Amino acid sequence: MEFIQIEVQEREERGTAAMNRLRRSGGVPAVLYGLQRRSLSLTIPAKELERFIHSGSHLVELKMGDETRDAILREVQQHPLTDQVLHVDLVRVDKDRRIEDQVPIRYKGTAPGTREGGLFQSLMDHLTVTARPRDLPEEVLLDISQLHVGDAIYVREIELPEPVTCALDDDQLVAHVVAIRGLDAEEEEEVEGEEPVGEPEIVGKEGESAAASGGG
Repeated sequence: MEFIQIEVQEREERGTAAMNRLRRSGGVPAVLYGLQRRSLSLTIPAKELERFIHSGSHLVELKMGDETRDAILREVQQHPLTDQVLHVDLVRVDKDRRIEDQVPIRYKGTAPGTREGGLFQSLMDHLTVTARPRDLPEEVLLDISQLHVGDAIYVREIELPEPVTCALDDDQLVAHVVAIRGLDAEEEEEVEGEEPVGEPEIVGKEGESAAASGGG
């Protein structure tokens, strides 16, 4: 995964009124924290931030004058009606330290079990992995074209490029094809209603916890 460079400015203004003025002028408020360093309030041009978000990368190189800081996108707050980005949280990263992040899973093909009276069910839409920032894959591709009724994909079966490792238990279920013929309406509704799982976390060098809280 590549770092996307964005030019940002340190921000002094605080408060709701100031943030609304900032957004109307084409900026987005952001905060940068982590690695036991001082938190910084930043302004990011909305168009540059949109370009970064749609790039598929979570890694950003923040250019502040003659200095640059490497970070990972941790949280995006959006308006519930307009989807306008209201605020972003960024966590500092060290290019030589492994971090933990979620990588999108893309399912390829059609499971033949769906033509056998089964239902394909993806239990994850992201995979939690650890790697140095630049080694993070943009996505994990899973071929489901051989899945019949009763077949499943587990974490242990996913092949990742070196030196990327999965942070989840090997026996965790990723996707499967379940038989739905003969289920009553309530059971079938439960099968179709399961939600994906997974949460991102920043970790330190070689898997040790790294400080990723404000005030550092």
